[in-house]
Amino acid sequence: MSLGLEHAGYELYFANELSPMAGETFAHNLLNETLEEDKIPSKVLWIKSQFSKRQITKRLRENPLDAPLGKYSDIENDTILENKLLIGDLNELLKIFEEKPDIGEDVIKEIFQRINSTEYSLNTVEKNNA
Repeated sequence: MSLGLEHAGYELYFANELSPMAGETFAHNLLNETLEEDKIPSKVLWIKSQFSKRQITKRLRENPLDAPLGKYSDIENDTILENKLLIGDLNELLKIFEEKPDIGEDVIKEIFQRINSTEYSLNTVEKNNA
């Protein structure tokens, strides 16, 4: 999906994949990052996991429905989400945004800046569709 959006002229801010195994494929094919044991990924973040950053193999085999029960998250106050793959449930990400409002505010600001910097507005699109 992100390839199609990119081809249509959209820029990826961050991607999300609920399934860690599908996330592994996304990371390898689209972010050029291989997820390996004992190597902390630079472009892939887990929203929530039962396993630490160094337990990549266990994270990749984790049931996505069990991950929200975990105590580990790769998202801290200073985490940059741009151009990252976030693995896990987006509802858990929204909870993190509530707990750490600076992160959520930064994401919203960046998205609005990107929207405002486009060459056309929603009004133009609406006029063309009328």
